[in-house]
Amino acid sequence: MTDDSSTLLLCARVKPGSEAEFAQWQAGWQTAALAAGAESVEFWPPAPPDQFEWVAVALFASDDALRKWRRGEENCKLVEQVSPLVEGGVVMQLVGQAAVDYSVKHGVTMVIVTEIKPGREADYRAWAERIQK
Repeated sequence: MTDDSSTLLLCARVKPGSEAEFAQWQAGWQTAALAAGAESVEFWPPAPPDQFEWVAVALFASDDALRKWRRGEENCKLVEQVSPLVEGGVVMQLVGQAAVDYSVKHGVTMVIVTEIKPGREADYRAWAERIQK
């Protein structure tokens, strides 16, 4: 693993009765990711009661290699194929520097300045806590 390596995290909650088909899909996704330049791919099965999803971690040599795979036709086709087997679709999340770089490039920051009327500080704190939940 180099300083330039990038990690992709994949999570999927397999529908009951679809485990065997998912296992076949998993092997195909892993093989395709490795053929497309992933340096390693690891899958972990669910571990109830804390984790109900299958989790994969794919390590790529660079952000560009990860981006090419993630947006590539082969990955998109495989994600589409597995959709009927999982609840809520497949979640893919960038990890580490790839996530930071994405946030810097695509993120938005909003600053809100509020003047609170004297004596209403407790009301404001209660409102702020309520909307952030």
